[in-house]
Amino acid sequence: MVRLCPLAGSGFSCNSDVETTNVTEGRKMEFVLVRYAPDLQGCINVGVVLFERAGDTLNFAQARFTKNMQRILTWDPDADIEVLQSLFFHIENKIENASETERMLELVRSEFSNAIQLSDAKGIVVSGNPEDELLILASIYLPPEPTQA
Repeated sequence: MVRLCPLAGSGFSCNSDVETTNVTEGRKMEFVLVRYAPDLQGCINVGVVLFERAGDTLNFAQARFTKNMQRILTWDPDADIEVLQSLFFHIENKIENASETERMLELVRSEFSNAIQLSDAKGIVVSGNPEDELLILASIYLPPEPTQA
C-alpha cells in the first residue's frame, strides 16, 4: 500500500518497514491520536481515530484503541483501567456512526480534565481500504499488543 506518511517532519516517525510516499491519488482522510495524560509529565497514545470529511458530513469514521493496559499501568500505576476501557469502548461504538463522530470528538476535547487529549488532525491519503490504514496507524502510534504467555 502506498500512502502519505502522516506526521513527516513533526517529531514523530514512521516505522522503517512502512512504505511512505507522497501521493495525490486516493481518499483524503484525517486522523487524530487519542492520548492519556494523567499529569503534566507527559502522555501516552491510547487510540487512533481515522475519518473522512465530505463537506459538513463524514463519510467514514472508525477508531482503534490499545488493548495493552499494562503499558498504561506502567505509565500511571493509579490509572482506573475499567474507566479507560469503558471510555474506549464507548468512543469506538459512537464513532462507528459517522454522524456522531464530530460530537464525540468535541466531548473528548472538552471533558475528562485533560486526562484524555486529542492531537491536532493530520491529513493522510489512503489509496486502499481505510480499515487497513487504521490498523497500520495503530501499529505505528499505539503501544504493542501484550504477548500471550
